Amino acid sequence: MISNGRNWAPDLEKAMQKNQTHAISMFVHNFDRLDSDFVVQALVRPHEGACTPCATFTILTSNTSQMKHIGLHAQFLRNGCQILDCVGSYGVDLNLAEFISVWMILKESHVNQNFVATAEKYRYSQGSIDTTIIAQIPECKNDIITQRNTDTKVLLLLSVVGIVSSTRNVIGDVLRLPSEASRFFHRSDDDEVGGTKWAILIAGSNGYWNYRHQADVCHAYQLLRNGGLKDENIVVFMYDDIAFNVENPRPGVIINNPQGPDVYKGVPKDYTGIDVNVNNFFAAILGNKSAITGGSGKVVNSGPNDHIFIYYTDHGGPGILGMPTWPYLFADDLIDVLKKKHALGTYKSLVFYLEACESGSIFEGLLPEGLNIYATTASNAEENSWGTYCPGEYPSPPPEYDTCLGDLYSVAWMEDSDAYNLRTESLHQQYEVVKKRTIGDNYVYGSHVMQYGDIGLSKDSLFAYLGTNPENDNFTFVDENFQPPKKAVNQRDADLVHFWSKYRKALEGSVRKAEAQKQFVEVMSHRMLVDNSMKLIGKLLFGIERGPEILSAVRPAGQPLVDDWKCLKKMVRTFETHCGSLAQYGMKHMRSLANICNAGIQTEQMAEASAQACVSIPNNRWSSVQKGFTA
Repeated sequence: MISNGRNWAPDLEKAMQKNQTHAISMFVHNFDRLDSDFVVQALVRPHEGACTPCATFTILTSNTSQMKHIGLHAQFLRNGCQILDCVGSYGVDLNLAEFISVWMILKESHVNQNFVATAEKYRYSQGSIDTTIIAQIPECKNDIITQRNTDTKVLLLLSVVGIVSSTRNVIGDVLRLPSEASRFFHRSDDDEVGGTKWAILIAGSNGYWNYRHQADVCHAYQLLRNGGLKDENIVVFMYDDIAFNVENPRPGVIINNPQGPDVYKGVPKDYTGIDVNVNNFFAAILGNKSAITGGSGKVVNSGPNDHIFIYYTDHGGPGILGMPTWPYLFADDLIDVLKKKHALGTYKSLVFYLEACESGSIFEGLLPEGLNIYATTASNAEENSWGTYCPGEYPSPPPEYDTCLGDLYSVAWMEDSDAYNLRTESLHQQYEVVKKRTIGDNYVYGSHVMQYGDIGLSKDSLFAYLGTNPENDNFTFVDENFQPPKKAVNQRDADLVHFWSKYRKALEGSVRKAEAQKQFVEVMSHRMLVDNSMKLIGKLLFGIERGPEILSAVRPAGQPLVDDWKCLKKMVRTFETHCGSLAQYGMKHMRSLANICNAGIQTEQMAEASAQACVSIPNNRWSSVQKGFTA
């Protein structure tokens, strides 16, 4: 073992002269104490200008500039040395970005030489050193050099190498690029993910005031394409009424960040308009082309070794997700489809990211373990999710925009994915980053990101599902504390923010100002009608005192929203028959309707109470007669 400081130089030179060095490792915890030229001189045999043929050199420092000096001047790299024949990585609060930078320097210094690495044969372990793993590797002998410094946050490399001989079985002339180096230090076998990556991206809304949902989906598409996924493996659902909407200040352009690029360009129009519906979404998941109506006909035609990523962004409510068409998507139906997909045996693992209010209720008590499905949601089962980059908030969109550009949870996972080499970041690491960014200050402007299903899948790298952008090869994941937004907008209030901003900025007496005022009043009137109708129905069914208590009751964590989903759908249709469509805002009352079912109320009783509470069906754009029924 060669320790820190200059006192190891004589021993090193002596060992090199005797040609007895099976392995040479330098663990430099404080490289500022060492002279880089001195290190080079110690490693290079002056009389030959080449290093001993059986030496392996591993150099590490937190001082990148000093490491660069070594990398640029170490002649041994250009004289036949085998570099990193067998390397393991163990760390405590490590930052691999510097190591990848050094790797690039080393590669450039001996581009014509063999660069053989077998570290991918074992896995990265954090916080502890397990030499037994390394000892099991055939190429590694017993010359294991270990050192741990718990007082210093360093990356500790174990360099182990057998005696080099002319008969040694080498894997061939392999040049490991810096981006590939980062794969050695991850928990999962990123180099051999296997199978095909598939994705479904869906924005479940329409209307310019819901700009952010389609912006989220377009951004996700660009991220996947940059990650290497092919168009044929990405299915996109979006109404496509935003980019060329008269309200859009940049026709043909959609942005998801105030300073962000156009994310609309090149997005495939697989399913748009009325083709964005529950039936097509489910058929696409199942790979059932015959059940598709309209659209491109593209489905997830996956096999047993494939990995599937589903991203859904929209309004929601307890047990329900919105659609721009009717009916909406109910949690039990989605879970049934996911179970069918699993029964078909046409995927190895599936990851589901869900942005919506009360999105936790879609999986809470419903998604079982054992399906190889890992899901995260923007909020728990009883709270709102949040829009971001909204007018009047910080950070704000460009001044010409009157709408929110993105959703907080969605922007968090995508901007994180945009920043790093996703081979170096796991699903769990992203979950933690997104949770921190989404929760906000004191929970006032944020929500609790949740995870469901097979949590063990979260150890997988993001690369297995999203691919990775080659431009990020040298940017290894770092657990940063993102500064949460100073303010965000409740998803259910984002339409009001749009109409108010539009009204405020319009010229006095203009048609635009009058239109914005009318839209604002209509939205508020609909909200009041739905709220008051539901309250009155509760009082008619359970009494003035017990009514509000029963309607607002929340079941304990781990239980599904309702026991009888068919009952819930009947109650929704009954309410909408007499009181008009719930629409995106009214989905918040789905828990009240579920509690009516849980209390044993029959459909006839609900119909009688609804008829008393709602004298007539509203004759506006929220009329269930014109729009159809949510269930």
